[in-house]
Amino acid sequence: MSSHSISLRQLIEDALAASVQLVIDLKSHLNDTTAIARLPPELLSEIFLHVVEDRYGEVTTSYSPCSSRFYKWIVVTHVCRRWRAIALDTAKLWSYVILTRSSVVREVLSRSRKAPLSICATISSSADERVVLLGEVMEEPPRLKSLHLYGPVDVVHELCNELVGSSGVNLERMVLFDTEPPSEIDDEPAPTLTSLEVQSPRLRSLEVYRLPFAWKDPVLSSGVTRLIVVGCLDSQQMLGSFDQLLATLRMLSSLRELEIEDAIPRLPDFDDSQVLPLPRSQVVLPRLRYLSLTGYCPDCVRLKDRLTVPSTARLVLRGRGAIGGQGLLRAAGDHIALSSPLLAMHLARVYGTQLLVQGWRSLADADHAAEPSLVLQMDILHFPPPAAHHVYSAKVFSAVRSLQIFTADRDWRWRSVLPLFPDLEVLSVRRNPQRAFLRVLSTTHAQKRNHAPLTILPQLRVLKITFARMRHPRHTSGIPTALDELLDWLLFRCNHNAPIDELHLRSCFNFTQEDVLTLEEVVPHVVWDGAVQIEYEEDGEEFSMPYDSAYDYGHDEYYGNVAWAMP
Repeated sequence: MSSHSISLRQLIEDALAASVQLVIDLKSHLNDTTAIARLPPELLSEIFLHVVEDRYGEVTTSYSPCSSRFYKWIVVTHVCRRWRAIALDTAKLWSYVILTRSSVVREVLSRSRKAPLSICATISSSADERVVLLGEVMEEPPRLKSLHLYGPVDVVHELCNELVGSSGVNLERMVLFDTEPPSEIDDEPAPTLTSLEVQSPRLRSLEVYRLPFAWKDPVLSSGVTRLIVVGCLDSQQMLGSFDQLLATLRMLSSLRELEIEDAIPRLPDFDDSQVLPLPRSQVVLPRLRYLSLTGYCPDCVRLKDRLTVPSTARLVLRGRGAIGGQGLLRAAGDHIALSSPLLAMHLARVYGTQLLVQGWRSLADADHAAEPSLVLQMDILHFPPPAAHHVYSAKVFSAVRSLQIFTADRDWRWRSVLPLFPDLEVLSVRRNPQRAFLRVLSTTHAQKRNHAPLTILPQLRVLKITFARMRHPRHTSGIPTALDELLDWLLFRCNHNAPIDELHLRSCFNFTQEDVLTLEEVVPHVVWDGAVQIEYEEDGEEFSMPYDSAYDYGHDEYYGNVAWAMP
């Protein structure tokens, strides 16, 4: 090829490169005309940081952190050159590190420069290459701000010891998780965690999941504000004594959140006829905002009785076992009595054998409210379901004005349940209630002479029904349908000067617009979601979908088809 041809080719390639650069520059100018391009770099950097923090929070709260999902946030740097330059200039973005391949980790660490580090590592054994990477991070202990460590107990214990041996540790949060499934107890007990009080004075949040933990050797500093300890049912012999637990909590006067699950030293076996030992001295936690205790009922009650916490603290009690349920209710009632009563409540069955009670001190709808002020969960399989006096003798129900009940289990004894809520104004029933529901709502109480009988729930003004079958697909003429009984009850309330002002119907089966018009003759405000869901037996021309067995519509179960339509 002649020198002339080479020069001509070079000129053409230079012209093409200049054209490509011109296109890139024009696209950059075009990007600059958008509204988001007018955001200052500091604000974009803050937005990127929220994306990274949210992603890191999602990944580290999962049982097994997935590194590939976390680093997907880097796609924001591929949007344009400006965004990439801002991201590379924000060292804090690269300070959230999940240990993966060494090349990736070292590149991220170099971009983080001197920013405080949040590290998450899942380590399968002492030979894992991530042990080396974690060792490199620990070479600069003052930078380590947060550590999530997942792995077998022996590996976690060894790495914790190395961390303790480092000087200048500024760790603020530590999460330790044993990823091995429970196994037979070895002849030699697993080592318990050692103290970090001197080496990590800034430690504020500690979470220990399924690791051997002894309350006599706490991994705590007096400044801890958040403590979560989740033990194993077979590790009771390692916990130490109940007094050692109290001694540890007594020095944590700064606690704001406390969660203990299966890590309360057990009481000797006893039955409900016995009385729990009286508290000798109290542990005062004046700043506590959230308390969660999970375990056997007597153990939860004993610890709750020894704690003095603010009346506004959120309380979660999850008790197991056939003994101590009444004490658990009493402990919940004592806490609620210290402040304003519960005004909204949600009752449901969970795991088939447990009653779940959630209560709020506001009238906000339980579906959209903030975290409940009270969560109470307890076994009821051994009770007459679920209206045993153990459950419904508690005074926590008396001031409730808004109640939501899941009725799928079909064993609510309405005659025992509903009178507990004399001031009830709003009643929500999800899934098809038994026929006894409306029969109980139609009962009256005799009053003084020359006074008309008083209906049950005289303050009730709003009824909400969800996932209810208004007619049976095999309905026989002459037999009242659920809709007929509902109409009779609405008229009954009118005749007793206690009319229903609002009736809400959502996702109800075998219910049409004509039925709405019928109800509006009795109720001033009928709110219907407009969904027509008709059950039928034979395939027709309508589009059909299989019956959803997740919904239980009462004793007469029907497993046909459902036609869905929107008017």
